[in-house]
Amino acid sequence: MDMEQPSFELREILERLKKSIRERNEADVRISGAWILVVILAPILLAISALILLSAGEGFSGINISISNSFISTSIILLSLLIGAVAAALIAVLYYKLIYRMNLHFKRSRMLRESLIDLVSFLSKSRGIPDTELSHLKTLHRELELRETKRSAGLNAILSIIVPFYWLYAGYFLTAEWQEHEAREKVFFKDAFESIRTLGIRVPTVYWEEMSKRSPGLYVILTIILGGLFAIYWLWTLIKDPEHHFASHRRLEDILLDSLESFLKTSGES
Repeated sequence: MDMEQPSFELREILERLKKSIRERNEADVRISGAWILVVILAPILLAISALILLSAGEGFSGINISISNSFISTSIILLSLLIGAVAAALIAVLYYKLIYRMNLHFKRSRMLRESLIDLVSFLSKSRGIPDTELSHLKTLHRELELRETKRSAGLNAILSIIVPFYWLYAGYFLTAEWQEHEAREKVFFKDAFESIRTLGIRVPTVYWEEMSKRSPGLYVILTIILGGLFAIYWLWTLIKDPEHHFASHRRLEDILLDSLESFLKTSGES
């Protein structure tokens, strides 16, 4: 085998791997916990909007409305609609941010996994060692790809405010997809690192900080029964749980990069 070709191929694989890691600053974003106030503020604003509209209707019913009264009535109605629009916008923006973040992370994760599969494939070929785990890694990757649904953040955000109780469905699939993604991805990275160690690269064991186990179906039921109180807690988990997943990613990626840099220096590939 030509020695220049393996070096070029390895550098190309590592560059793709580094690219997927560099994108974490844009993809794995933190969302302020202050957004849980949406659950409190939105219903209050909607109630205020309805009360203003109702009082305007009662105040002017059965009265010959003058031009002045007509202007006041119209202003009150517009104010009511504006307050309702602000409440709806807060809900829409929140769900947009949550879904958009999930899409970005899933995309970045796919790039990282593909680079690891290519790395394992390259190392096994260059050493003439058949890697029995390669097909297993590809299977795990395909299973993750099939379940990493790219959802329209904009469409789901709009549906969450115009379709009754759609926000419950949005919360359901956000919880379910993050839970399944982490469970399967943890297995993939564990097996990928074991394969890399077998092929001669020393990679330390990485502590994976798991998200708390949650049942999206149960959370829907509890939200219906307990109302806004549980919705506040559920929203908090949707904001903060992925950040534990991101933290585990960062530890894994930093250790992986350090191990690969050490390997390149000792092997003369750099």
